Amino acid sequence: MGIGLAQAGKKVLLIDGDPQGSLTISLGNPQPDKLSFTLSDAMGKILMDQPIRPGEGILHHAEGVDLMPADIQLSGIEVSLVNSMSRETILRQYLGTLKGQYSHILIDCQPSLGMLTVNALAAANRIMIAALLRDTYGSKIKVFGTEIPHSVRAKEISAEGKSIFAHDPGGKVAEGYRNLTKEVLKFEK
Repeated sequence: MGIGLAQAGKKVLLIDGDPQGSLTISLGNPQPDKLSFTLSDAMGKILMDQPIRPGEGILHHAEGVDLMPADIQLSGIEVSLVNSMSRETILRQYLGTLKGQYSHILIDCQPSLGMLTVNALAAANRIMIAALLRDTYGSKIKVFGTEIPHSVRAKEISAEGKSIFAHDPGGKVAEGYRNLTKEVLKFEK
């Protein structure tokens, strides 16, 4: 979806909020633990009340999106958050350092409700969720209608460091992301 927004002329930052770094890997960084600065470093600086240089650690992808990568050290930050003051807002404070630089910031979360996901929820003004949550909570919150279909071709792209738009632009997954992009942009008006 982030690349779809970038193709629509939006300035997009993707944040990998999963210590496994799946988003980071899928965008062409096969060894996230060797990156010099990741989300764990940014959140660590916020926790220690240290300044973050403008653009520090943000990677630029060839398809027009920026990425704040993740690595396994993010698991340690999650443990540190448990005993921290304002522990739910550390990610929001980091996003505050990026104010005005992006029209859209998308946060990819791990599939659990730990402190990292709580931070993402506290920082978000909109949430895209799975079908189970749609069925359970869809009558209580705004849920986008577009669903992204599963596809073997989409799973293949992780190893290539390309988006679905570059790998299979005419496929059903790319079409799903285009439709979701249109729905998000329509919702903003």
